[in-house]
Amino acid sequence: MCTIFTQESLKLPLQLTWRRGPDMPFGMSHYVQSVVVQGKLYVGGGSAGFGSDNSYIVMKYDIGSGKWTTLPPYRAFDFAMAVISNQLVLVGGWEPGHSSKVLGVWGGKGWTHPYPEMPTALSSCSVVVYSEWLVVAGGHAGGECLSCVEVLNTDNKQWYAGPPTPTPWRSKRTAVVGDLVYFMGGYVGDIIGIATKT
Repeated sequence: MCTIFTQESLKLPLQLTWRRGPDMPFGMSHYVQSVVVQGKLYVGGGSAGFGSDNSYIVMKYDIGSGKWTTLPPYRAFDFAMAVISNQLVLVGGWEPGHSSKVLGVWGGKGWTHPYPEMPTALSSCSVVVYSEWLVVAGGHAGGECLSCVEVLNTDNKQWYAGPPTPTPWRSKRTAVVGDLVYFMGGYVGDIIGIATKT
């Protein structure tokens, strides 16, 4: 189910009203991701039921028309989502039997792979984009959580190693505030990791 709230007034106290949006084509749980690209909301990465082919589906919501559609199945689930150059990018994920190193880009007609593979195969990783940098932190591979940080320069398409996170984790959420990148929550520990942009 999709629920939408609208802000009725910018005056304090803030007034919010709720209305029900159209249901998603498939229900998802676990590591659900979402991003907005050019007025379209993309949702995916989670589980639509153990072993379900629907877990490999990415759903698109047209904010203008209020309609859902599904994209062709992707090669993995449990991936992270990012937006690079106004394109949807899926990072890593779980392919049948192993974590993935692949970055998949939705080109409007199909999935392409214009970026080089990550040095480390990861599922449930955290990603954030600022300027020309895609930062991939933590994740899951080989039955354990990892503390690796890998950074892609999206201009020259080169990967660089960043300093490892203080704690291995997976499934964290990210936010950028000024020159700080926040990694919060996740499967391991309750700390907040803060990365400075230098």
